[in-house]
Amino acid sequence: MELSPEILNELLLVCSVITSTASSSNASNDGIVEDDIIPVSDCLNWLQDLQRALRRDGDIYRPISLKLASWKIVEKKLLPLIIYCRYDSAIVLTILKILVILTKPMNSRTKLHIERVNMVEDAVLSEQNKMHNNTLAQNELLIEYKEVFVKFASRKKGNNVLSIFVSQLTEPLKRTGVKRTDSDHMIIELILHLFRNLLSVEPLLKTCSEVTQRGRVLHEHLVFLLEKEIGLEVLLVLSQKLE
Repeated sequence: MELSPEILNELLLVCSVITSTASSSNASNDGIVEDDIIPVSDCLNWLQDLQRALRRDGDIYRPISLKLASWKIVEKKLLPLIIYCRYDSAIVLTILKILVILTKPMNSRTKLHIERVNMVEDAVLSEQNKMHNNTLAQNELLIEYKEVFVKFASRKKGNNVLSIFVSQLTEPLKRTGVKRTDSDHMIIELILHLFRNLLSVEPLLKTCSEVTQRGRVLHEHLVFLLEKEIGLEVLLVLSQKLE
């Protein structure tokens, strides 16, 4: 469950140098001028390094994903980068791959840890508690990713990550049959995977009405945004093409 110092240092380096900031001409409601996130010159290479690091993440405990979530990398760097680089297909595609990894459903074995088992030995019980807490942390980070995605998908046209992802499907869907390339298929599959990942997220422990309500409202909001950005029509078009 713990990250080695080497991997932690690698993540710190990559995440700190992916972006830079530039003063924005747009002031917020309180009159404060915010900074815009912009890519560094070799941003794509750093993003690919982050993607490779995530591929080494353990599928059961996901320590790398949990660390990135604690740094709020998706909200503070990746989604703002998509908006700034929306016409740079290589960067958008790489971030899309990273998001698919970060939002993938929990391993079925991980979910088993949510049920605590009473053990006589304190050491075993302590380990079970660690695994239980790790499962809850993974579930919470997935819910947070869903909330962050909804937040960035609710923005006005042009600064809306959902509309950017849907627009990425335009060219691949224009081509059918043998005219559709491997790259076209990959883009379609990645975007569908991301939608699937986000839609499948729900609280594991529905211990109170507030938790249940949070999950239901968030899910309904995401479905509404998908419908608004023609995401559901895209799914219909794809399903009609199935053999």
